[in-house]
Amino acid sequence: MKLADLSPRWVTKDLFVFQSPAGTGNWLAIKRAFMQPQDQVHAVFKTCPDIPIARLVTVSANAISTFSSDDFNSMTVSPSVGLWNIINGEVS
Repeated sequence: MKLADLSPRWVTKDLFVFQSPAGTGNWLAIKRAFMQPQDQVHAVFKTCPDIPIARLVTVSANAISTFSSDDFNSMTVSPSVGLWNIINGEVS
């Protein structure tokens, strides 16, 4: 499955969200800088008001990922996001 097909959106220069590949209706947050969960929620609420906050799954403040690029079509995220791997824009 392509990350680009999961409606990814940049919330800040260091945080993006995308729809869960599991089809649960949840949105997953991934960040590459220290950010408290409540700050993630606030940023999403401010930038993407159409995303239901109750459906947002944030990560702990210390869970910092590395993005290979800012292009969702070719991005690799390290480490994995929960159960999901994002490699070269593919989510598995």
